[in-house]
This record gives sequence, C-alpha cells and structure tokens, in this order.
Amino acid sequence: MGVVFTAPDQCRRCYYCVRECPVKAIRVIGGQAEVVDDLCISCGTCLRVCHQEAKTYRDDIPRLREMLAGERPVVAILAPSFVASFPDYRPGQVVAGLAALGFDSIVEVAYGAELVADAYAEFMREQENEEQSGNGGPFISTPCPAVVNYIEKHNPDLMKHMVPIVSPMVALSRYLKGRARDQGEPEPVIAFFGPCTAKKAEVDWGFTEDDDPELALTFRELNCMFAEEDIDPVTLKDRDFDPPHPSLARLFAVSGGLVKSAAMTADLLDDSVLVAEGKGDVEDVVRSLANGRVDYDFVDLLFCEGCIDGPVIESDLSLMERMEKVVKYTREQRERFAKEPAPLPEGFTLARRFRPRGTSMPMPGEEEIRRILRRVGKDEPGDELNCGACGYPTCRDKAIAVYQGLAEPEMCLPYMVDQLEEALGELEYSYRELHTTYDKLQETQEELVQAEKLSSLGQLSAGVAHELNNPLGGILLYADLIREEAVPEDVQDYVVTIRREAARCRDIVTGLLNFARQSRVQKEELYLGEYLRDVANDFAKGLPDTAELEFHFDLSEDVLVEIDPGQMRRVLINLLNNGLDAIGDEGRITLSARCSDDEDEVVICVEDNGVGISESNMSRVFTPFFTTKDPGKGTGLGMPIAYGIVKMHRGSIQVDSEEGVGTRVVITIPRRSAPDLAPDLLGEDRGQPLQSG
Repeated sequence: MGVVFTAPDQCRRCYYCVRECPVKAIRVIGGQAEVVDDLCISCGTCLRVCHQEAKTYRDDIPRLREMLAGERPVVAILAPSFVASFPDYRPGQVVAGLAALGFDSIVEVAYGAELVADAYAEFMREQENEEQSGNGGPFISTPCPAVVNYIEKHNPDLMKHMVPIVSPMVALSRYLKGRARDQGEPEPVIAFFGPCTAKKAEVDWGFTEDDDPELALTFRELNCMFAEEDIDPVTLKDRDFDPPHPSLARLFAVSGGLVKSAAMTADLLDDSVLVAEGKGDVEDVVRSLANGRVDYDFVDLLFCEGCIDGPVIESDLSLMERMEKVVKYTREQRERFAKEPAPLPEGFTLARRFRPRGTSMPMPGEEEIRRILRRVGKDEPGDELNCGACGYPTCRDKAIAVYQGLAEPEMCLPYMVDQLEEALGELEYSYRELHTTYDKLQETQEELVQAEKLSSLGQLSAGVAHELNNPLGGILLYADLIREEAVPEDVQDYVVTIRREAARCRDIVTGLLNFARQSRVQKEELYLGEYLRDVANDFAKGLPDTAELEFHFDLSEDVLVEIDPGQMRRVLINLLNNGLDAIGDEGRITLSARCSDDEDEVVICVEDNGVGISESNMSRVFTPFFTTKDPGKGTGLGMPIAYGIVKMHRGSIQVDSEEGVGTRVVITIPRRSAPDLAPDLLGEDRGQPLQSG
C-alpha cells in the first residue's frame, strides 16, 4: 500500500482531488477517485481538499507499538512545528506525553535542521568559490520530500539541480545512530513525528540500510496514541528534550526557514535566492526551471507554506498564530540552551543521491484524442468548454487522461448535464405517456364496469318489459271498454285513474325496451347547424313563455357530420327536457355547438341555469332508474339511453354540475363515420368501453 489512498465508501464523485492534485495522480474508476501510487508525490493536497474525508494515509501506529515492545531503544524525534500543532499543551508537556508512551528518548528534529542548514551554507560557499559548478545552478533545496518526489517522478531532468543533502529528519537519525555506535550503545529505532505525509514516503525510500529512520508518523497519529493510552498531556509535568539541543534552526518550520537557518538572504533586490512555497508557486517555479527561465542561484521550494502549514497538522490556529508560536518557542529555548558544538559521529555524512522514479504514461495521437472527445459530444473545437469541472484544466487534458486510464468519459459535467436533460425529457415524455395510458385505463375500467352493469340490466329489462307489455295492453283495452259502458260516475273516475296509471306503466315499459334494444345507428351525412336548429325549433314549440332557449353555434354553415338523426334527436330532446325540468319552467337553456381544434370532432353542449345536481349524485347520473326528479316525473332511463347512443356514435358525454348554479352536458362525437360498434352497448356481448360523466 502507498502512503495516501482512498476510502471508497466515502468518495462522492466531486473530482475535487483530481482538480487540486498537482501531478494528477488520481485514477477515477466507477466514479471512485483512487490514488495512483506510482504517480503520487504524497504531498497531502488531496487530504486537505477532500471534504468527505475519503482520502486518508497509512496508519503506522501498529508498527510503532511493535517497536516500542521490542528490545531496541526507541527514540522519538519531533518536528519543530510541534508547538504550532499542539497549542493547548506546553512544549514540555508534549515531551512528557511522548515519554509516557514509552519512548526512551525524545529529541528535537531542529538539531538535524541545524546540521542541514550548516551543510547548505557550506555547499553554497563552495559553489561561489568554484568557477564552474559540478551540477550547475540554479540549485534546488531538498528538505521537502514532496518536492523531491515531484522532481524525481515528474521532472527528472531537474535532478541535476537538486542539492545532494538529506532532510533534517534523516540528518538527525544518522547523527543519533552514529553517536550510539560511537558510544557502544544499542542502535536506537527512530520514530519521526511531524505534520507531513510525504515523510512516510521519505522513510520508504531507504537512503542507506542502517541510518535512516524506521518510521514517520503524523501529529494526528500522535494525538490518537495519546487518546488510546488515555494520556492527557495537560496533566503532566513539563519535561525537557534530550540533547543535543538546537538553536536558531527551530525556525526551519516557518516560511523560508532553511534560508534563515543557513544565514542566506532572500531579498527581492538580490537575485541569488528565491523562496517559493505552496503548491501553485512550486508548480510555477518548477515549470520555469524546466524551461530554463530561472536566473536565481538558489531556489528553496516547499509544497506547504512552511512546515507549520503541513497537510495533517493538528491546529485550528491561523498561519500567523502558528508562526508566532514557533518564533516565541525558538526565542525562549535559545535563552535556555546556548549553542554548543557537538562532535559528529565517525563517518557521519549528510550526502544523498537521487534517482528517477517516474512512470511513463502512453500518449494518444490527435485522432485518438478527437475520438475520445466525440464520445462526450465534443465534435468541434467550439464544443470544448474547458470548464475544469472534471478536474482537468482542458477537455484535451481530460481526453488524454481517459486514454491513459486515469479518467472516465462520464466525468465531463456539461456532457452529463446534457445527458441528464435528455434523460429527463425522455422520462417526462414517458411519464406523460404513462399518465395518459393510466387515465385511459381508468376510464376504460370504469366504462367496462358501467357496460357490464348496463348489459346485465338491459337483458333483465328486455325480459321484464316483454312480460309486462301484454298484461298492460289488456288493462288499457278493458279500461277503455269500461269507459264506453254506462257506469256510475264514481266508477268512471276509478277507470280513468286505472287507465292513466296503466299508460304510465306502458311508458316505463317502452323506455325499458328502448334501453335494452339491440340496434345499430343508421348514420347520414347532414349539415350540423341546420340539424340542430330544427331540433331546437321543434323543442321550442312547447316551451313556456317564462323559459328562454338560446343558440350559440360557433361553426360555419357547411360543417358536415355523420350521425343517426333520429337517435341523436332523442338524445338532444331528452337533454333539453332535463334542462327544462331543472329550471322549473323559468330560466335559461342554452344549446351550443363548435368544432374541435383539429376540426375532426364536433362538440355539442346543452346548458341550463337550474337547480343543478349535488356532488353526491354526480357519480350516479348514468345509472339506470336513478333520477333526481320528483316521483312520477322521470323513469331514470333518459341519461343511460343518451349515454348508449352517444357511445354508438364513437363519442363521449360528460356532465358538469353545481348545485344551485346549473348543469352543463357536453357531447363530443367524430365528424367522420367510423366502423359501427357491436350492436348497442346495452344488449348481450357489449364490451365496448364507456366513458363516465
């Protein structure tokens, strides 16, 4: 496992890490952003920017516990930025906490920084005294392992400019191990604590077999160990670091620390020293160095703004507050411990070597780039928005990453938005289609239920009507015969009543027969306006003076329609009579007609301003034998018969009514003839869908 990696369950396709990674060492597979160890420089940038905490780093606490339980002494070396990382503890309490964890000795890495600073000062003096440098300037500082990774893996041509001096961590480790050998003591295990993940990678390099530190842990891991061991440094008595004690090199952790410690100057008017800190500045300087456009003699590079800004430093203090902490601590310790020259171990060296560790990535040709771009809808150069949402600065860079297996085509946000909009459009269309189909299914289901009711009732009605018709004829015949006889007047009154009620029964039976009749519509082509006026005029002849009939025909005189004139007349007369009953001989009835928008249908409307129908009765309008009229004034068969006739015309009939306001009946029928329905919906085997009003 590499140093930095992804916790898959927490990665959320934001591509923020891809965008911020200075070397694009992120491979996206299935939407998950994985760290590519061969490309990663362990700078910790992805740890900073991942708000989902999907990026993490290797936990070396278990290995440290094994070493603490071993026979060799274990020395903790603490980076000078520790005072900024633990602002709630006094420096001596942090040291006491490390001792409580079981470390045999605790030493400041700042002493190693002092050795390194002196080596840099000597190196630069030697370069000034030589007419021609062996490496050739400008020289690049190498204490920052992220910078070393950056150059070795991604800019190996610049290795010749790197100062061959180890970092303070390695310098102190070599010093402590060499001193132990010189004094005949067991060689210690060295465990570094600092704010940097790249230090873990530096330990993994292994400059020499024996003198490098065995472990590098972060201040966050140190806090975890305090918590796991239930150690609260606040409760501990201060403890001093073990010697050797550093001096000014404690400033190594702040901006330009190496330059200050090595007594160099970084004046803007002096073109000999350049200090560049932070990911963006380092990228710019390295790019300029690669192009040969840097004239400085010495370039000090740090991927962070000083080690006090390390990617996993445990502090809520501002950068300025952290710097003040380090400066104050340096001042206090210089007063306590004067700088004393310490003898260097035998064979001690700060020299190091560099080696190219880059991974060669395949590069696509122009045609392959265009093919990848076309996959995400970028057919023309103008389609390349270069929005950066995918994490790559340009669409072409992203296409190259796709070719190299580092990115997925679907990472393109504009493309995905277009795809989403298209999918939403299709989904919306499908939803509308589904909703329409559902509505039709509901209507069909209701119509089937209604048809089944009417079919069964029609069969029953036909049988009953035929059985009653003959006895009723006999009653009427004999009633007429009795009326012709000389009978008492009171008996004559009874006969009249008998005949009137029998005639009423005959009308009901006639309605039943009409309701149950199995007949086909006999359609004729006629002018709709003329036909409706004839029907209205016939109806108006019997209209009371107190009632008003209005016509509103919004159609031309030449509008033709194919209908059965006799049956449609029955429908309209029935609706007009219903309107007359509703207004109580005093009010307004309106007959209107128009063509539909596509002119394939005609819409006929009968409207009144009468008593209306209650909401509870609306669902029963087309139910046979149901009527809102007073007893003796209606059979409840008019609307069901009208319903069946309209359906035989392939039309629909709807009723809208509000109690106390009025009723509106709308009939919609096709203008052109269509194949007739099976015999009337109301007889046997009538399965045609009905539309409820």
